[in-house]
Amino acid sequence: MKEIHVYSDVGGPGWMPIQALALLAARVFQSDVRPVRTQRSSRLNLFRHLLLGAGARRRADCGALVFSDRGGVLATFAREPDLFRQYGSVAVYICDSFWPEAFRYPRLMQQFDLVVRMCSHDGDFYRKWAGDRALYLPFGVDALARGGWDGARDIDVLRVGRQPGQWDDDDRAAAIFAEAGITYHGRPPFVEGHEAGMVSLFSYYRRAKFTIAHTNLISAHGSTHPTKDYITARWTDSAASGTTVVGVQPKTDSAMQDLLWPEGLVHLESVEPEHVVERVRDALEAWTPERARLNYVNALERLDWRWRLREIARRLDWPTAVLDAELEQLTKTAQAERAAMGA
Repeated sequence: MKEIHVYSDVGGPGWMPIQALALLAARVFQSDVRPVRTQRSSRLNLFRHLLLGAGARRRADCGALVFSDRGGVLATFAREPDLFRQYGSVAVYICDSFWPEAFRYPRLMQQFDLVVRMCSHDGDFYRKWAGDRALYLPFGVDALARGGWDGARDIDVLRVGRQPGQWDDDDRAAAIFAEAGITYHGRPPFVEGHEAGMVSLFSYYRRAKFTIAHTNLISAHGSTHPTKDYITARWTDSAASGTTVVGVQPKTDSAMQDLLWPEGLVHLESVEPEHVVERVRDALEAWTPERARLNYVNALERLDWRWRLREIARRLDWPTAVLDAELEQLTKTAQAERAAMGA
């Protein structure tokens, strides 16, 4: 059977969702997660790739899936003397793909059999350098293993991640919502360890009716793009947990229209407290447990990472036995939930 090896150097607390994706990919492809960087890297090998291409590959029965934060890992991977020539096919999944300027050597994309971007922006750039090997597979979530719609829902509004300045103080935000009779929970505590951290985070999502999250254009951070907005794990994790995202939405990301659905979003026109409280109050009055269930089912059907991984595997003729089995389980779960809803 063809072997698939998974590589990733993406790390840090803010990258937990991508670490989870890499671990999921490694499991379904029956691999482990390997580091890209080794002491054998050399600039000479990079220029060999730029000038001569990847060269003959020795093992058509072996493939590699490489996760990259931006474009820099392409150069790192190309510097490795043995990596390219030991694989019959190599795919790279670029998470922060909205930074084309991060590619010092965009020609390196020509050496990969599949170049996947996670954000809808910059399609022309990727098609220029990767041609028909460029693929767009948007942000997702492990809805099958992490998701669910039932729960106490004792939190009306949950804050996860960055917020604009007037909402960044959790005590002040809680007081504003409390005056309107709305239960607010600030940023969940950080928990050491990947699995423990993911379990803890999703336990908060499953308690909340709404997550408050805004486009990065108004809740900027040093790692976010200043002019392009996009969904992140706060949207997909919320949906998989049955939770609706309320905020000024990243409307220029086509995933908002192509993947998400009206029940999963409450659009705000402003982050001014009076507007936010009024819109949240209205949304709470309309909320029902069936809305949480619908969000969960839609996340299974549209957002689960396994659909993205299967597309990569099909494009490169990689084995999908484990993926297909889990997608069958996912489909049955979604069908059962829809039947219970009378849909």
